[in-house]
Amino acid sequence: MDEERRLLAWLKEKGRVALAFSGGVDSTYLLSVALEALGRENVLPLLVQAQLHSRREGSEAREYAAKLGAALQILPMDIADVPGLVENPPDRCYICKRALFARMEQEARARGFGVILDGTNADDVGDYRPGMRALAELGVQSPLKELGFTKASVSIAMKKLRENGYIAVDGEGNLTLLEPGLEIAQRIYSRHQLLTHFFVQLGVDEQTAAEDACKAEHILSEQTLEKIRESALRNDAAHPQAK
Repeated sequence: MDEERRLLAWLKEKGRVALAFSGGVDSTYLLSVALEALGRENVLPLLVQAQLHSRREGSEAREYAAKLGAALQILPMDIADVPGLVENPPDRCYICKRALFARMEQEARARGFGVILDGTNADDVGDYRPGMRALAELGVQSPLKELGFTKASVSIAMKKLRENGYIAVDGEGNLTLLEPGLEIAQRIYSRHQLLTHFFVQLGVDEQTAAEDACKAEHILSEQTLEKIRESALRNDAAHPQAK
């Protein structure tokens, strides 16, 4: 597909990218192509988890990223800390979007990722989306929009993931994770659970432990993870009430 070849070339020019990932069709497709173009170590999928979002949404997004071989980093955010948002002003959508992407930008730059992408496509331009002003202000790039990908072309491009048996897409664009992708997802998520539990054992608070687990889970070797697992089991056996 000519569009996908252009997208692969566009991504390769960037070198390393952070990517706003929701688990929707557009961001799932963009993540899959970014991983193909740049490799897992050069792609950082991010999701901000605020009170507006359910834990289930975060879990599902983590599974969708995992089936592609990526470890989604979930970033907590308290909307009460966003200036002006709790007053519910007319431009609340803009304020909220800017806060979410500012949080992702902060995390991305701390990890050495200077380019931030989102899955806006060409059809979205005609919609009323006040959040696009926030994306422009923060320098967030939208390659699907820039290269002319429409909702229809993204849907056609997703055929590869469907043919590989990772996902099913219904008529409304909703994704379902299929059995071949579950094993990958479960393996990555089990790493996250192990590391979170281990860090809590060390005395780290649960929220910080979960954030640090997101950072570590995709870079540690299997040997190191096995030693951590053994240590965690010993600690559980020695202090069963602390499980």
